[in-house]
Amino acid sequence: MALPKQKFRELIVQLLYSEEFSQGDEKSLVEFAMEQLKTTKRNAKEAFAYVQAICKQRDFLDEKIKKLSVAYEFERISPVELNILRLAVFELCIEEKTPQRVIVAESIRLCRKFGTPESARFINALLSALISREEG
Repeated sequence: MALPKQKFRELIVQLLYSEEFSQGDEKSLVEFAMEQLKTTKRNAKEAFAYVQAICKQRDFLDEKIKKLSVAYEFERISPVELNILRLAVFELCIEEKTPQRVIVAESIRLCRKFGTPESARFINALLSALISREEG
């Protein structure tokens, strides 16, 4: 059974975070997702493929984030916030399947779950700035 999109995003953020620190291969990250995050092999493999697509665009995504984060140095962004931003910018700029408001709302929800209320405001400000730039 397919995961709801909200849970799928949570899985992606957790795998992005894990991948950043472990540089794990598909097998180990899929096993991690199945054991620790309690998901099926199919969902874990699907999320891993999505993570790989994001990782292939990491330089592009990080450059976008650096340009948006003028008041806060890129290097100071926590890994959790950074991976939530990468997912959001990927969805906004590359995938473009999900409405912008949904992406922003989901990013804020992810920050509240995995980060802090302050990080949710930070993410909201950066994504709003990105949307304004893209539209204008």
